[in-house]
Amino acid sequence: MRTKLSILFCTLFAFTHAQVNPKQGYIITNENDTVMGVIDYRSDRRNVSECIFQKEGKGEYVSYHPSDIKGYRLLDNGAFYVTKRVNIANKEQLLFAEYLLKGGVNLYYISDKVTNYYYFESDEGKTGLVQERNFLDYNTKERWEIRQQDMNELAQVFHKSSETVEQLWKTDYNREDLTSLTRKYSEEYCTEHGDCVQFVYDEKKTASIKLRFYAGISMKAGSITPKYIQLQRNHDFSLSAFSPNVSVGLDLLFPRISKHLIAQIGLDLGYIKATKDSRQLTGCPLQTQWGLAYLFNTEKKVSPLIRGGITFNHLLGASGKGMEGVSGDNKKFQDMDFGFYVGAGADIALGKHTLRLSINYDYSSSIGLFNAMDNESLKTSAIDIRAGILF
Repeated sequence: MRTKLSILFCTLFAFTHAQVNPKQGYIITNENDTVMGVIDYRSDRRNVSECIFQKEGKGEYVSYHPSDIKGYRLLDNGAFYVTKRVNIANKEQLLFAEYLLKGGVNLYYISDKVTNYYYFESDEGKTGLVQERNFLDYNTKERWEIRQQDMNELAQVFHKSSETVEQLWKTDYNREDLTSLTRKYSEEYCTEHGDCVQFVYDEKKTASIKLRFYAGISMKAGSITPKYIQLQRNHDFSLSAFSPNVSVGLDLLFPRISKHLIAQIGLDLGYIKATKDSRQLTGCPLQTQWGLAYLFNTEKKVSPLIRGGITFNHLLGASGKGMEGVSGDNKKFQDMDFGFYVGAGADIALGKHTLRLSINYDYSSSIGLFNAMDNESLKTSAIDIRAGILF
């Protein structure tokens, strides 16, 4: 009998100390060192108080508590827990809070023995704690009283947007809805912190493309050369050109692929006046742009960028004076040409919008397919300075 009890005791001891869910991950020490290894990833209620860790996947497992380390995380975009001191039920507790969203407002998930909580922490140091609830389980009076108590804290955290506070009244307190609402608020009203970082997410629910609209102005200064007239007259026939433009565009971001790469589509419409001596060329240039941009430091208030792409150009209503060829006749100007642009600039966060500044080199020329002796082909080269707002 004693032997059977000993075997049963040993079996239970081994079972309770077995690592039931080993995952690759790392811990962050109080000295900010990162140590790779294996984490025994248990239930939410266990994870909030203890991290069972095996250094480098070898040797004994060690149990770490919130006072021992700054946090721990699973690899491959896995759950991320950080040490937080939170007041729950009028009692201050040091625990591991699951980091859901990093931005102008940080969002954490905490699970104790009975209840699940969501903890908000703004960039201004304001905090709020709400209990996970489905308000369909409450009558109208109870719902109002609970909401009113929660709003006393959350209204301070989300004080920049009355619309967000109003939505909180209508939103169930669950992970998906609160993460979505907090992300939207941070990206609209706390843009100096850059894009939000969601630590655990469902890729199927993550938008594959994000759109931003651009409106601005530009000034181009350079030269226009009628290529055939110059060839016939055998000397420099370039005209100095200035062109103010209004610009609209669309940025296409691909958050699943890269936070830095942007596809850009743009449209410019302006008025150009090119002159030299007694010669003059006027018209309304219409340019479409198709290109890519790369943003650096997307989490900073100022994000440098580089850009480049191709252009399609139309010169509407072109009119020339003193633009005769060898025959003495004024030529008709080719109304279609192709080109490219390259440039650099910066995005500057301004509240919920972004100021974009850039300087670019713009070159275009008609291609042989469209050239004819009766149509003049234009070559343009210009420096383009731009300023606009992203919405």
